[in-house]
Amino acid sequence: MNTRSRRIVPFFLVVTVIVLLNVASTTLFVRADLTRNDVFSLSAASRDAVASLEEPLTIKAFFSSTLPSPYNNNRQILRDLLDEYAIAGNRYFNYDIVTVPSRQDAQGEMSPEEQEARQYRIFPIQIQNVQQDEVQLVTVYMGVAIIHGDMIETIPAVTSTANLEYRITSIIDKMSDKISALLAMRENIDVTLVLTENLEAFSGAFHTLPDELKNTVAELNTEFYGRLTFERIDPTNDETDDVQEKYGAVPLVLRTEDGGREQAYAALAISRGERKYTVDIISRGIFGLQIADVSSLKETISSVADSLIGVQQEIGYVTGYGAPPLAGGRRQPGASPLETDLANFNTVVSSEYRFREIDLDTGKIPDGLSTLVIVAPREKLSDFALYQIDQFLLGGNNVVMFLDSHTVLTPQDSQFGGRQPVYLPRTTGLEKLVRHYGLELEQAYVLDEKSFVQRQRSAQGGIMETPVYFAPIVDAGGRNTRLKFLKGIPDMVLLNASPVRPVESDDDDGPGARATLLFKSSKDGWLMKGNEINLTNPYVINPPPDDMQEVIPLAYMLTGPFESYFVGREIPDPPEPKPEQESDDRTAGTETSALRADAIDLQRTRIDSGNGRLVLIGGSAMIGSNVIDAEAKTGNAAFVLNLLDYLSGREDYAAMRTKGAGFAPLDETTVSLRSFVKTFNIAVLPIMVILAGLGVWFFRSARKRTIEAHFARAGEGTNNE
Repeated sequence: MNTRSRRIVPFFLVVTVIVLLNVASTTLFVRADLTRNDVFSLSAASRDAVASLEEPLTIKAFFSSTLPSPYNNNRQILRDLLDEYAIAGNRYFNYDIVTVPSRQDAQGEMSPEEQEARQYRIFPIQIQNVQQDEVQLVTVYMGVAIIHGDMIETIPAVTSTANLEYRITSIIDKMSDKISALLAMRENIDVTLVLTENLEAFSGAFHTLPDELKNTVAELNTEFYGRLTFERIDPTNDETDDVQEKYGAVPLVLRTEDGGREQAYAALAISRGERKYTVDIISRGIFGLQIADVSSLKETISSVADSLIGVQQEIGYVTGYGAPPLAGGRRQPGASPLETDLANFNTVVSSEYRFREIDLDTGKIPDGLSTLVIVAPREKLSDFALYQIDQFLLGGNNVVMFLDSHTVLTPQDSQFGGRQPVYLPRTTGLEKLVRHYGLELEQAYVLDEKSFVQRQRSAQGGIMETPVYFAPIVDAGGRNTRLKFLKGIPDMVLLNASPVRPVESDDDDGPGARATLLFKSSKDGWLMKGNEINLTNPYVINPPPDDMQEVIPLAYMLTGPFESYFVGREIPDPPEPKPEQESDDRTAGTETSALRADAIDLQRTRIDSGNGRLVLIGGSAMIGSNVIDAEAKTGNAAFVLNLLDYLSGREDYAAMRTKGAGFAPLDETTVSLRSFVKTFNIAVLPIMVILAGLGVWFFRSARKRTIEAHFARAGEGTNNE
């Protein structure tokens, strides 16, 4: 074999091996995700959702042919994600991405792709397009439809790819669970319209309402597999025992032409077995009395039916005792503006769960609830209410408390001019309950040098920065990232937070509850307590010396076993009814007495010990509307949702929500280190490059001289010969 053949044969062998490896790679697909939170890999919950499908599920995405920046990458990101679903899914999973041509391409007519998108309730949206220093509004499609059986769920606009996997997997799981629950149901969901005929004289809408609701229920039955039944009753004509008791309908008082009064009913009752929800048809709005729209009633029927079949988990929320209402707003006239507003908190949590408001003094905590949320009660709880919380926790359930250590009294009248708010230690009875379990809420406030910085424009036109020390920032270093649901969330901002510390116990009889720290302040934290408290003027607050600063715990979770607070105590009786409740009880007859007897029997079956989980967070302001956004993009919102997911047994969902959040802040460094890095990059690094270049030049020059000298000596030797 000549020299040329020895070169050509290895070359062709290498080419052949490369081709064979590429062919094999089409069937042997292997890749590694090296990102910190496996951003480009499906979570376990997503893989299980598509791998366990028992009926065909199709995802159809509709994207316009031309999308401006920054939306032009959303299509490819979604395609990559759907490819991952397809790899993990079984034969029932399919997807299709449809390109919707622009109106200009379709000569102004609606294209078949656009018509199909509208059939799936995906409509165009307007976004900004910046071209040549000109801002234009363009109409585009960026929606996703998920079809499973006869059910259709939509994501109207994929304007952001953050949490896209979470949204898709949540919908798939919800639809799969819904189908399974509907097929396993033995009883239907009854939709009953309680409407008296005498209301038709006031509005023609009441005349057509029964037929419209009947058609609406028929439409919803395509999604609920015919499990909804509709009935209209007229209490003036039909024989009913007690409309208010059976359907929860509150009577209306109508004034007749002759000056008399008569009762009327207008309500929608949705029930399954003993569980029922009642929706008022007539409500008072800003324009007076209003009749509920049929489209809104359709959404209500659908969401309530989901709750009744267990698709959307319920979370209990304790009302009364001065606790803030979920709807937001002031609790009472003259309340402090520092009190917590829960409007955004309610919106964020309601996107995944359904709140059920509970009055602990009037009845037992409903069965089926696994989590109870208590937020900042102002008034003292009755022993019966504490008993209910105690028994609920020991029954293997979860209790989450956002408690405030002080009640803030803000002077309102002019006679208080110049006076600061008064901070009174708050005592509700919950303090002694959680202390018995092993945690203590200290009556103080936590301040931290690592805090929110308020930036304002000064009179000279510059930017003035004011650190708000009573608004600590909790970053990854302050969270217990060993817990999966606390990883990856953005920084949290706290307000008016109080320390939460474990109580040291001398009882060595058993292991007791295990305390797990959730988050804490930085090492630069300190306490403000007693008469020194002043959280209204950050300009007068100065940090103490370093030796007086420390790390302060702000939230703990206790995991049972627990011993009942009422062991060795008398079981409390329900509080005496209020006068208006007492009069109602007299009219209720023997049924009310029977309920009271059942309650007494229930109290005698006390749980003395049991397992559960108690979460105590020092301060309710961290879930206020001023730090939680309705879109759930802040760290506070992510923490709340992840915590509830963890307590509800959906920890994989918590990890999925924060995966790929795109928030990777730099580690905190000292001023001297930052100056060194800046100087190194600006001055030292260029000098090193110059020196390296000079070194290479000198090396090459020396090598050149060495070679020249070598050949010069060789030439001299030849000449001598």
